[in-house]
Amino acid sequence: MNKITLSDGRDTVSILSEPEFVWRPVLIGERAVMASGRTVMDAVGVKNTAEIPAGWLSPRDLALLKRMIQRNAALKVRYPTPEGYREDLCFVDMPVFRAFRWGEDGVSQWYGVTVTAEQAGVDPVLPG
Repeated sequence: MNKITLSDGRDTVSILSEPEFVWRPVLIGERAVMASGRTVMDAVGVKNTAEIPAGWLSPRDLALLKRMIQRNAALKVRYPTPEGYREDLCFVDMPVFRAFRWGEDGVSQWYGVTVTAEQAGVDPVLPG
């Protein structure tokens, strides 16, 4: 089972159930338009941003995630990539959540929880 984990070194929240998430790599560098009209870029690295719809989270996990981000927004995020699992230090925004519903056992569940994380560092560009 795929999962994404967010950790501050003390606490960890796991997002289970094979979430569908958006991974947005952005080239970091300088672009310039030459006199010829050609655009060139001196790329120094790639910075990744992820938008992770967590779906349902228990009140405990959602409260814990919010406390972790309030203590320090830089969290270790472990997530699946095409090359295998990877862990990065990321700046994590407060989660967005829509409302609560009652489960079959009477426990409230938050749904529509979305977490956005931006890689703190930059991956170097591979030589071509």
